[in-house]
Amino acid sequence: MQAAVRLLALREHSPRELADKLARRGFSSSEIQPLIDKLLAQGLLDHYRYAESAVRRLLQKGYGSQRIQAELSQKGIPDDIAKAVLADDQPDWFEQAQAAYNRRFRDAAITSPKDWAKRARYLSSRGFSPEQIRAVLAKVERA
Repeated sequence: MQAAVRLLALREHSPRELADKLARRGFSSSEIQPLIDKLLAQGLLDHYRYAESAVRRLLQKGYGSQRIQAELSQKGIPDDIAKAVLADDQPDWFEQAQAAYNRRFRDAAITSPKDWAKRARYLSSRGFSPEQIRAVLAKVERA
C-alpha cells in the first residue's frame, strides 16, 4: 500500500498504469488487484481525475482529440470517461491544430504535393481530424 501511495503522491496514475508499475516492483497480481480496488474505493485513485490531468498535459503538448482519446484508452480509461473529460475541457480543435502546425513548420511555404502530404501526416500523427488538417493547410502559402 505504501509503494502505491508514494507513486500517487508524485502524480495521478490510471489504475492500469499503477498496476503495471507495482508489478515491475515485484508485487504479485493477487496483491495488486485488491490494492487497486481499495485505492479506488478510498478515492486515492480515480479514472476521471487521471483523465483530466492527462488531457491537460496532452493539450499543452499540442495533441488533437483523436490522439488524446487513444492515449487515455491505452492507459485503461473507459471511453465514456474520456469523452466526458474531452467534452468538459473542449478547446477549439482548429486552433489547437493551427498552433501545433505553427510550432513545427512556422511560416515555411508548401513547396510541393509531397511537402503538403508530409505536413498532413504530421498533423494526423498528432491526432487531428482530416477536416482540421485541411483547414490548417488551406491557410498556408504555396511556393
